Formats: sequence, structure tokens, C-alpha cells
Amino acid sequence: MGECQPEAQVKGFAGFSFIALICSRLNATLRSVAVMEAIFSVCIENKEVIFSEHSPHPQEGVVAIEGGGALPIAKVLQIVENNKQLYILSPHPEAEFRLFCAQFRPVDAAGGLATDAAGNILMIFRRGRWDLPKGHCEAGETFAETALREVEEECGIAGLKIGELITETRHAYLLRGEWVLKTGHWFRMTHLAVKPPLRPQTGEGISRAEWLSREQLPSALTQTYTSIRRVFDMMLRIICLNLHTFSEGKPRWRNW
Repeated sequence: MGECQPEAQVKGFAGFSFIALICSRLNATLRSVAVMEAIFSVCIENKEVIFSEHSPHPQEGVVAIEGGGALPIAKVLQIVENNKQLYILSPHPEAEFRLFCAQFRPVDAAGGLATDAAGNILMIFRRGRWDLPKGHCEAGETFAETALREVEEECGIAGLKIGELITETRHAYLLRGEWVLKTGHWFRMTHLAVKPPLRPQTGEGISRAEWLSREQLPSALTQTYTSIRRVFDMMLRIICLNLHTFSEGKPRWRNW
């Protein structure tokens, strides 16, 4: 395939010029982009449990075990305690994934990955980490309605336009002695202005809401959660697929 020319094509994605910069600037932060199998994963205490047919490439902090039925939460916690990723190998990864998830009480949340007209990315700083704005669903809301409301509330912003669903992430945590599995539904959002004013919702523990530039984003992604990096990873894959920019499994951009 030929090389993508973002100056000619990215404009059609409503300000997503940051995709081009991610491809050229964040290769060390985000994993390589390729047409890959669906990812069935759960984040626990910022560690990731991945259900897959394939063994991972050997690397420090990544271990693999054979699946076979619903693995107890306690056993998984014991294995990931001293590792960053656990691969559970199975010829039927989705089935094993759903068995594991069935051990938790499910809750839903929704949020957004928003950019302004210049391609700056909206992020919040909460409890010592960079994050994307999100929140729990209220009765009668669709996931898209929740996502837009939560981003507007947490960042004190109006005028966002919501787009397609990017991905879903799952984060498990212990709440008052009960294991909960939060499914986050993440939507793409855009704003027609450049760096419209923001007002962080301090009552929700948010100390900063900022439009991050291309230079600031790599550092922020090293100070965020595994699930949030997954959202950026999936957004990058979607845009690159839409633009038909793959060459030998990796996007190549001209003049960036």
C-alpha cells in the first residue's frame, strides 16, 4: 500500500491530526498497530489479564498459563502480583474470558477521548494519574448519553460532538469486600474550537483538566492506567484501518 498523506486525509476526521502525531511520536509508548485478533482483557490493580489463543513474546513481567474453566480470582491475583501481564491461553479465549468475568458484580461506566480543532487531547489529572473523563450510567441513559454528560461535567465544557464507540475496557476492583467489574464504554468526541476553557470537577477528585499537546501526550501516557492506554491503542488502530495506512503491519506517515 502507498503511504498515507495526513495533510490530505486526516482533516476528514474532524480534527484528528493527533493520530498522525501518535503514529510518529508514540511508537515507544503504544504497542505496534496491526490487524490483530479481538482483545479479551481485564485490568486488576493496573495489571492486565489477557485471554488469548497465542503465547506472548518473551519479555520481563509477562507470564502465561494454560486456561481451562473459570480461574479463581485469588489465583489470578497471586500470579499478577509480581508481573505486569498475565496471558491465559485457550483455544476459546472469549469463552474463558466470560467465565472469569462472571465471578464479579458488573457495573457500567462511559467516557470519551476528545480532541479539539487543533488535535489537542482532553485529559484529566485525578489521584496522581492522568485519566480520561468518565462516570457511571444513570437510569434511562444510553452509554453515549452517559459518556457525553460525564465528560462535560468532569471537565466543565460544552459544545462537544460525540462520535462512534472506540472500545470497551474492563477494570476489576474490590469494593467493601466485594469484587466488582467495571465495563467502560469509550466514545470518540470532538470540539470545533481550539482549547476551549475547562473547569475540573474538583468534587470528584479531579485537580486538573487540560488539553494536552503532541509533546505532552507521551509523558502523560506513562502516568496513566493500563486500561486508558488500551483506549488510545484502539483509537489509533481504528483510524489507521479507516485510512488504509498499513504497510507490513505498521502505519507509515509522510512528512511527520
